[in-house]
Amino acid sequence: MEDHVKSPTRIRPGVRRAAIAACIVLLPLAARALWEHVEMRGLLREMDAILAKGEPVVAPGFSGTTDEHKRSANQYVAAAVLVSQIGSAGWAARSEIAEWIGAGVVRKHSEAELAQQLKVVTDSQLEALRLTDSANSLEFRGFNPGHEFSYRASSLMLLAHLVSSRTLHLALDGRGDEATQSAIASLRLRRAANDALMSGVRPDHQTPAVLSLSSPSDAALRDLQAALEASEQMFDAAKILVDFRARMLEAVWGQMYGDPRSPHSYRFRPDSVAGWVMRPWLAHQLANDLRLWDEMIDAARRPWPEKVSAVKAVRDKYASRYERRVGRLGRFLPRLGSFVPDGVRDPDIDRFIGDRASRIAVAITRYRLAHGGTVPSRLEELVPEYLAAVPQDPLSGGPMRLRTEPGAYTVYSVGMDGDDDGGDLASELKEIIKRGWGRRQIRGQDVGVRVLVR
Repeated sequence: MEDHVKSPTRIRPGVRRAAIAACIVLLPLAARALWEHVEMRGLLREMDAILAKGEPVVAPGFSGTTDEHKRSANQYVAAAVLVSQIGSAGWAARSEIAEWIGAGVVRKHSEAELAQQLKVVTDSQLEALRLTDSANSLEFRGFNPGHEFSYRASSLMLLAHLVSSRTLHLALDGRGDEATQSAIASLRLRRAANDALMSGVRPDHQTPAVLSLSSPSDAALRDLQAALEASEQMFDAAKILVDFRARMLEAVWGQMYGDPRSPHSYRFRPDSVAGWVMRPWLAHQLANDLRLWDEMIDAARRPWPEKVSAVKAVRDKYASRYERRVGRLGRFLPRLGSFVPDGVRDPDIDRFIGDRASRIAVAITRYRLAHGGTVPSRLEELVPEYLAAVPQDPLSGGPMRLRTEPGAYTVYSVGMDGDDDGGDLASELKEIIKRGWGRRQIRGQDVGVRVLVR
């Protein structure tokens, strides 16, 4: 009996083609799923590290428990809503005064004309100013949870400009003590600006103008000096970055995954095919961003002036990578394009130094009151009667500097380049005016304040 060898089963061509097609489709899908799993694990490790350090991943938000806390937030909101109706009224007068005092640019209008322009603005917004002053007198712990105002910083910015307009009007009107109290109100308003994500756009207290245009009493000047010192002490470069990261992370994570406070409970939102394909890459980039934030925050925690060079080193380290990403892909990926940190941003540093220079200028004004109007030749002459010590220049590590000129003096820091340019606060503006390019922000190589001696 012969053994018959069974011929192998032949796979139908259609089945074979279907299997090959399935492999072609399923293998990339499996690879993409594995890629997404790996990237999400890495991203979650970064989130866990932030939470383990006790740092926030959502905006601080409202922390009040009393009617006073709620009332202060509501009054700030009401004042900002009222003032939003005036648009940019008074900006031209404020800019002219700032250029005249801070940059030595010849003004176009008389002091009386400037005062009248500002008076029209402030008289039209007395209720907004009353609400602001009332809110400033109360304890404030953030805007109410879910309140839309936290996303309407522009209205609060207009409110800050209104208070500055009042300060300038009172100073031009010779009401020095009232102008000083209004300048303090601008400093007080910063707490609301901070909560509304206005880092870098702090309300201007107008101290140089108050000192240049009016004659406050020594008691009023002491109050302003104390308020400026308190404002300096509130400046924390690392906290600015930590809070800003929390706000950005809340927005980005909330849009992509859900609640950042419970990162492991993430869920993927419905997305387009392109979004689904790019999702692992986005997780990878977000994890890289968080590592960059971590390095930047660590650099910002170093002492002055070391933190300046440390932050610059981190910024330079990542600059080319993020310029390429934002430049090429930012318009397609707006969710992440704005998440890259700027570091301890120049406007924050400039305003911190401006507060410090203003505090020294107030001490000089108090010295002048007691010495027949004479400006000290050195800042050391203010110690210990008007300053406990000459404040440090945070950008050089040495003391803050003083330069006198006929009719004015300048208190300044060496600026971000670390070079003493003799109190140059406005060379960029003067060059722009010379070339006929219109007006820009007053900037020079140094940072500080200039005060007129009259």
